[in-house]
Amino acid sequence: LIPYGIVSGAMSQEIIPCLKQGNIFEKFRFVIGADHVSHSKPEPDCYELGFEKMKTLVPALTKPGCWVLEDSAGGISAAKKAGLPTIGITNSLASEFLREADFVVDHYQEIKLI
Repeated sequence: LIPYGIVSGAMSQEIIPCLKQGNIFEKFRFVIGADHVSHSKPEPDCYELGFEKMKTLVPALTKPGCWVLEDSAGGISAAKKAGLPTIGITNSLASEFLREADFVVDHYQEIKLI
């Protein structure tokens, strides 16, 4: 199984109730919100912390193997500054605003796990 975590610019007390309401909270191994770091996106702090949490779950994990799914330009910038590869998804922005991502997709179904 591939572990999933959430790294968001929102506050964790806003994120967690939404996940619970959608009955998906248990699918994520951790939630990092803006309240967990000193500097929010587009600074890399949140993704640095996210990578460290992932590494506790998968000790052999390297940054090139830890993919980030992002729907914002600031989030993509933060992940890239942290040295993580990115997939931009056009949930809230058109693809031209997500150009910094390694890949851009329109739908989650386009992402293939190998």
